[in-house]
Amino acid sequence: MNIFITSLLKIINNPDIRNIDYTIAYYLLENYDQIPSMTVQEISEACFVSVSTLNRFFKTFGFKKYVLIKKLMVAHKSIRLDQLKERVNNKNSDQVELFLKTVLNQEDYEIITSNEVVKNCCDMIEKCNRIMLIGSNEIMDSLLRFQCDLTVMNKLVIQNSIYDNNYIEPKVNDLVFFFSMTGRIFELQFPKINESISKNKRLIYLGYHNYYAMNSLYLKVPNYLDEAVENMIVDHYFQKITYTYYKDYYDIN
Repeated sequence: MNIFITSLLKIINNPDIRNIDYTIAYYLLENYDQIPSMTVQEISEACFVSVSTLNRFFKTFGFKKYVLIKKLMVAHKSIRLDQLKERVNNKNSDQVELFLKTVLNQEDYEIITSNEVVKNCCDMIEKCNRIMLIGSNEIMDSLLRFQCDLTVMNKLVIQNSIYDNNYIEPKVNDLVFFFSMTGRIFELQFPKINESISKNKRLIYLGYHNYYAMNSLYLKVPNYLDEAVENMIVDHYFQKITYTYYKDYYDIN
């Protein structure tokens, strides 16, 4: 398991607490490939923290020397890519789709198993600088593996807050995944979110209905299933996106 990458992601997956640890973890993930060639002084300056603060951060993971962190990051990326290659070669999506065929109507089955939808998602991922997850915490919390896999493929995936005071405004080149099964989040009337997302041309919406029909790519989850099957569909979407991106978009060389 890639505990270090996962631990960094868990820190930045709480955007409501953007402290020094958040700043350091975010920088390490955003610049993952460059870190092994950087000095601890260069990283501390980039994070606007002291070297001693940075060393204390590394010690929380049990490492007293920065050189060990550098070796760890290189090793973890290599291991994660090997794991990803193994999963792609032994994917079980066919078994999942055989099951979904028994519980979905024909129209929904064709939508959910569409390779074209997955390809469109990957096209959007390839063109973006950063991926932002907004909406249901329950769904976002299930996507840690997706975050890890995309990180080692040089695409940072962060979780965003739905609260105005801590909301991170999407940038022009950000790709936003918005999750809300029922659309109930819109009843809470977060004006900043609705305004910024409605203007964003890089938007993928997942839920029962597409509330941004004019502007977004839609990942449909039918509303006549139980929660376990809904979760299976969400996982199926993101596995296919990850595997397709690794196989057809990521430069493994």
